[in-house]
Amino acid sequence: MEKEPVEEGLSFKHDTDGALFGSQEHFKKEMSRLCYGDLYVIGRLWIQGLRKVLVGANFSLIPVVHAAKPLEMFFAPKKPPKMKYKDLPLYESPHYEYKDYMEDKKKCPKANVKILHTYLFPKVQSYRKSWSDSIRGFNKEAKELKDDGSPTRRFLPESKIKEAYDKKAGESDFTKCILPESKIKDAYNKGKK
Repeated sequence: MEKEPVEEGLSFKHDTDGALFGSQEHFKKEMSRLCYGDLYVIGRLWIQGLRKVLVGANFSLIPVVHAAKPLEMFFAPKKPPKMKYKDLPLYESPHYEYKDYMEDKKKCPKANVKILHTYLFPKVQSYRKSWSDSIRGFNKEAKELKDDGSPTRRFLPESKIKEAYDKKAGESDFTKCILPESKIKDAYNKGKK
């Protein structure tokens, strides 16, 4: 016996013997309709559902601290607005109170230092120093390699080396040794650029 539909256009058939879905296509259709939408919202719903199932509804994964506000927030005088001479209070001096408060605050050495500067600046400074030291060392070694290109150049004066490059100088043993070595070095340096 079929039940009467609750609203027009809807009919409820219970011929599946207690199963939630009548067929595989019906299951896929319902799941696609359920999962249609923004992936962020769907993900948040899954996470909240899993959290409630696994841990409990009243448990939070990220602890929340409801701490009292610092007393300075309650007792610190606010900067008074500009007032006409007639509007100034008779027995109070809000401008002087605020001025005294600011002077006392400036006496504290860490009053204007930002918290991030206190914690991040030393680490960033040490990293920058180590990077600059390593770059400086690399440049020094590269310069030594450039200057130290050949063991014969190390001990020869510049005039002898220029003489070896000169084409008018004969084919001496010295020229035969230095010239190919310098050409190899020049080709290597051109390849680096």
